[in-house]
Amino acid sequence: LPLLMLVVIGFFWLSQLLEAYDFVAYAAEAAARYAIVRGATSPQPVTANDISTMVAEMAVGLNPKQLTVTTTWIPNNQPGSTVEVQVQYAFQLPLPYMPTNTFSLSSTSEMVIAQ
Repeated sequence: LPLLMLVVIGFFWLSQLLEAYDFVAYAAEAAARYAIVRGATSPQPVTANDISTMVAEMAVGLNPKQLTVTTTWIPNNQPGSTVEVQVQYAFQLPLPYMPTNTFSLSSTSEMVIAQ
């Protein structure tokens, strides 16, 4: 029974880790799509702070303090330029009586600005 409980709890933690990675990958792509339609010539140009806020609002069930969003425009925010969004999350396993184990999850998405 203890071994079975360990396996079940291990699958639970692994599913939490995979869900966090799935969010990081999805958030990077969604943020890049958000940025490409809000370039310098759009009615409401987006800033790096706007993109970070958008990703943090999407992070349901994750600790927003462990979420980092980096947005880079290459060379600028004009149509035809490139926007790169990198989302990083420090996932911590909730292991009682053990040192904290942190997994660094990261995903990057790069797209060309449309407007």
